[in-house]
Amino acid sequence: MLDNTAAILAFATKWRHWGGGPTEDIFVEFGLTAPQYFERLHQLLRNRNRIAAHGVSPIVHDQLRAICEARLARRRWEQGPPPRQVARPENSEGVKMASFETTSAPLPRRSNTDPPAEVDRIDHGTDGDQNHSR
Repeated sequence: MLDNTAAILAFATKWRHWGGGPTEDIFVEFGLTAPQYFERLHQLLRNRNRIAAHGVSPIVHDQLRAICEARLARRRWEQGPPPRQVARPENSEGVKMASFETTSAPLPRRSNTDPPAEVDRIDHGTDGDQNHSR
């Protein structure tokens, strides 16, 4: 694997005031998706001595680390929550199984006492002017 540490640090330092750089520029420059790039940068930042050898000050180091953590957290948030875990049923001896399995089971349905769905609907103005009072 090609060691492009200097290029990654130069790019990150240049774009640190604007949140780390545009996804498109990251891909063109390094051939990596933004999450891959920020994961690589985050790994590089774990070694303060190596980063200091490239001329990155402790203040810039901390700024870059915060940007990496924010961009990686945003990516995890955009992917959505992890699958819910459901305990396996008890076995024939009445002992619960220790392991878990994931499921993508839908959320529970509304009960009859909940208000109708029309009450909860948010009008985004996409269905014309029917829902707007004049």
